[in-house]
Amino acid sequence: MKLDIPSAKIIKKNRNIKLYSSDMKVEGVLGSSYISSLSIFSDDYRKINSNIEVKSNISTNYKFLNFLLSEFNINKNFPKNLEGEVSGFLKISNKKNQGSYRYFFEGSLNNFNYIKTNNKDMPIVFNKFNGEVMLSNDLIKIDGNGSINGSQSAIKILINEDGILNATIDAQAKPSSFNFLGQYNFIQEGNSKLKISITKNMNTKKWKASFNANLFSNEIKVNFINFFKPINRRGSVSGELYFDGLDLIKVGNLDFLTEELLVSASLIYKGEGELKSIYINRFIKDKNNFKAQIQFTEGKYDYLKIEGESLDFKSLKSYGERDLNNIVLYLNINNFYYDSIYFGHTFIESEIKNNQLIKFEGNISDNKSIYIRFANIMDQQSELNKINIEFDDFGKFLNQSSISESFIEGEGTATLYFKELNLLSGNIEITDSSIKNSSFLARLLQLASFTGLLEILTNEGIPFDRIIVNFTNKNSILNIEEAKFQGFSLGGNLKGLTDIDKQKLNLEGIIVPAYAINALLNKIPLIGQVITGIEGDGLIGVNFKVTGTYDEPDYNVNPLSILTPGIVRSIFESFFEGNNEDKITE
Repeated sequence: MKLDIPSAKIIKKNRNIKLYSSDMKVEGVLGSSYISSLSIFSDDYRKINSNIEVKSNISTNYKFLNFLLSEFNINKNFPKNLEGEVSGFLKISNKKNQGSYRYFFEGSLNNFNYIKTNNKDMPIVFNKFNGEVMLSNDLIKIDGNGSINGSQSAIKILINEDGILNATIDAQAKPSSFNFLGQYNFIQEGNSKLKISITKNMNTKKWKASFNANLFSNEIKVNFINFFKPINRRGSVSGELYFDGLDLIKVGNLDFLTEELLVSASLIYKGEGELKSIYINRFIKDKNNFKAQIQFTEGKYDYLKIEGESLDFKSLKSYGERDLNNIVLYLNINNFYYDSIYFGHTFIESEIKNNQLIKFEGNISDNKSIYIRFANIMDQQSELNKINIEFDDFGKFLNQSSISESFIEGEGTATLYFKELNLLSGNIEITDSSIKNSSFLARLLQLASFTGLLEILTNEGIPFDRIIVNFTNKNSILNIEEAKFQGFSLGGNLKGLTDIDKQKLNLEGIIVPAYAINALLNKIPLIGQVITGIEGDGLIGVNFKVTGTYDEPDYNVNPLSILTPGIVRSIFESFFEGNNEDKITE
């Protein structure tokens, strides 16, 4: 170290001593420092514990000032990872017998930068800072402007004698300023009006940042909830970020509000950006209005609990873009949707492990009563899941789910077979229902010139004692292997393919009017054999074929088809074999 003192004055009186220097320069490994108007006073220069006072104007770099104060053991709250120029007035004093120094510095900071030494440092980095500073034993106060994570910001910092830092940042924040959030930085374009309040104990790595941002000028994209906000549309976000060094450990009191979306939530992290749990206090978007709890675990099922007024399950796509192979699901929603399909109040308890449905129980109801119950049974040998469904009102289910408004009432059951969550096949059996105002059936009756039945269909509806459907499914192509409908006025069957994804169909079948009357002919000895043949040959029915799309089907009807004995029997078998009620009971 080189010390250059152009002039100095020493005054000694008894044990008192004073030193004055108008100009001093110190050069060393920490750079050059300039000290002016230096005065040093001691009331007893022969004793170490005498009263000492140092006053000076100083112009130096931060490293030298930090070093100088460390020599007096009074820089415990000073951050180490800073560089820049310092200038101002410095006073250091020591009162007799107190054994500690007091200091005071007031001046300016020029071109200050924060230097990261490792990845565990604070992810909020500032540079090119210029401002005013005041330092003492009791506090550090800084006020100025600089760049934080690349965004121009107004910065105020206060550190008290306990080493507690409180800072406020007002910034025009760029999207890149939030890159430390990793995949949870949803800001794509535009600058945000951002205010951050930071609290940190300088003696620990843990710190907290409260934030509030106006997102009007931002483009926001959140893929896993299928959300997008363009620039120049209202939006705001606020919350609290809790860090351990660089690791984000918690997001608390998170409120995200736009014209289309409201989210109030808290997120807990395991470290290094890995989620542990999400608590959604409120989620409102489109047909969604619910609260939820999501747990992410290792080696165990993930847990998802959703409760609330409404939920469109399809619109959510996924939660955090994770695979749903292993999950425990609890669902209790007043109004449950799947896209355009509405189910009503829905309660489900489910467990999925390794693509196998371990548990699936629940019910669906309207405001008055439960009209669907369901539960699954696992067949260990075939590795198939069988879900049994009970309908108290099949028509209400179809109506509520927006599948069809044509069915009225009806009790029955459905059995669905799954393997690794893929629907393989199923069968449905419904009794005592009616069909009214069905455009599909109305078109067939019109083309077949069954005007009487068409009138019944339009008014009170055509009753059916029994409807049976057996189907298989592969790649969303439904193969209706057999569908039979039996009633007093009309009977028939149906088979063919329907492509659910492409909304296409290729179906064919037979409808037979005056079903009950024609069937009873077989009960009359000799006459029944002459008219219908030994097993029903000779009845008149209608062949039909339907192709094309769901929205614009193409109908082809042959109104004068002679039914073969086998076909007649397959349609009318419950009447041929005896009492219809007995057949259903069996």
